[in-house]
Amino acid sequence: MEEVMNALRKIQSELDLQKRTILENGEKVTETVTQNINSILEDKFKIWDEKYENFKEKLENQENRIYSLEKQVRKNNIVFFGIEETETSYQILENIIINFVKKYFSLDLDHRDIKEVKRLGRKGEKSRPIIATFTTLGIKIKIFKQRREALRETTYYIAEDYPKHILEKRKELQVQAKLEREKGNIAKIKYDKLVIQVKSKTTGRNKRMLSSPLESPTDDETNIKASKKNKHRAQTERTSNLSEGFGKPSILNFLLPPPSITGNKQKITTKTKTHLPTRLVTVEDQDHNPSKNRSLENKKNIDVCTINVRSLSSAQKLIELKEALTYVKHDIIGLSEVRRLGEKIAEDEDYITYHLGETKGLHGVGFLVKKEYKESIQNFTGISERVCILEILLEKIPFAIIQAYAPTESSTQEEIDSFYGDLEKAHRLISTKNEISMGDFNAQIGTPKPYENKVAGKYGFGNRNKRGEKLIQYAQEHNLKILNTMYKAKHKNRWTWISPDKNTRIMI
Repeated sequence: MEEVMNALRKIQSELDLQKRTILENGEKVTETVTQNINSILEDKFKIWDEKYENFKEKLENQENRIYSLEKQVRKNNIVFFGIEETETSYQILENIIINFVKKYFSLDLDHRDIKEVKRLGRKGEKSRPIIATFTTLGIKIKIFKQRREALRETTYYIAEDYPKHILEKRKELQVQAKLEREKGNIAKIKYDKLVIQVKSKTTGRNKRMLSSPLESPTDDETNIKASKKNKHRAQTERTSNLSEGFGKPSILNFLLPPPSITGNKQKITTKTKTHLPTRLVTVEDQDHNPSKNRSLENKKNIDVCTINVRSLSSAQKLIELKEALTYVKHDIIGLSEVRRLGEKIAEDEDYITYHLGETKGLHGVGFLVKKEYKESIQNFTGISERVCILEILLEKIPFAIIQAYAPTESSTQEEIDSFYGDLEKAHRLISTKNEISMGDFNAQIGTPKPYENKVAGKYGFGNRNKRGEKLIQYAQEHNLKILNTMYKAKHKNRWTWISPDKNTRIMI
């Protein structure tokens, strides 16, 4: 009997052990299954999150492009208020505008100067405003310059043509502008931004700033003052170590005549001036071919250049850039790889700064324009984080400057095609023939071939890569010249990029 009881106890002990084992295994299986399900769900949600972020980014890019296109479409428009509604046909309405402009603004227009005229809104008892689209921006500028004096003693007035959402934003800014004026500041609304002129507490002088500046200047910043002698300059020079620049052949004689060479130094000789170009180096980099101090004659020139700044993500970087520019002749600088999010215009004591960025810590383009040209700036247009446009009047001549930052050699073909697609959009938006395309194109042209003499000079350097072939094709399609290849220099000085180990030099 005792043996039977021992056997039963042993069986019971084994059953208990098996039960505990089954329970433990069940918990492990449950935990494993739960982990697998959670992992699958996390992967699914991660994919959806990425798709959502991509969609959100594309939507923001599309909105920015629509914003730019809408602004571009309306830039030649003027809205006339108070003109009696007596016309019975479109032809008569055109004649009313032509006669009105001739009477009050002393401008002789004909029907070729007007692209379109129409009344706004539904017909009622009051005369509806007239919106007129002129064929050139110059006509609009001439009218706006005279508007206050010409219409002072009349019941007529004219205004810019703004989209509905811009009008609503301007109404909101008017409230903010009123508050600023009550504080004793001068506040002006420019398109959809508020410009505030604040009185300096230390010097009593006025200092301009925008409601959303790029960076507020500090007291330690080096001021770059333009001399009175060189205040208005109307020709363009190019420095020897900048990235690629293009100019329309039709304006090359005006911008950059063929260079004359003296010894081993490159001179740019024009009808008004002969001087040696200076150099610009990136922040924290060393100038391997430093220039000597050279005095420039008092002649009319506009110095346009471009640089890859590698980053302007902090105030210190901006200060360092301005300090580096102290020794460089410049009026307009195109900026590549700014690495700042958003689209902003900032104004300080020396510069008007514009930048556009869409990816945090990457890419970005912009302009740095000396403040003396503030009234000449017509428009900043952002196409993408790699392409933007500056439209400016230089000596009353309209110019369009495209600033570009191309994808690097390691980028995908889709990124390259997208970049050149953005360049095409920029060209379609430009209405003037006076055009400069410049920036960091990340392309090696190498030594140009003889049959490429219409787009390139004979002073190339190194070997050509696929990006260089694409750049040559782009220049041919748009009848542009690659200016980097048009200036004679010693073979050892033709490079524009040096590797960190200082062993590799190429022209990009």
